[in-house]
Amino acid sequence: MLKPDYQRGAEFARKAIAVGESAGATGALAHAYNNLGMCLWGVGDRTGEDYLRRSLALALENNLTDDAGRAYANMSGQGHRIFPFGYAGAEEPLNEATAYAERPTPAGVCPPRVPSGCHHLL
Repeated sequence: MLKPDYQRGAEFARKAIAVGESAGATGALAHAYNNLGMCLWGVGDRTGEDYLRRSLALALENNLTDDAGRAYANMSGQGHRIFPFGYAGAEEPLNEATAYAERPTPAGVCPPRVPSGCHHLL
């Protein structure tokens, strides 16, 4: 994302989405949807929420942990201090992110427990 040049960042994200869709590149799509969502939020366009949610869903469906973490961080305001859902609305994705971080990995290995509270994500 080209912060603070959200207009240009959105252009690049849309190009990446077009390439990702034609190539079937799931990881690239999850990343580009996230970028586009944050760029749209950066200019006050509420449709950015749809792209953030699409990015998160794609990441969760395909076990793309880095992209899921990035989507959660941005949706909860931890990424760029843009709070797309307001301070109160940021609590839900932050709680989901904590639960996601505490889950057993696909290989069955449990990661270390996430510290209690949300201060570690700030």
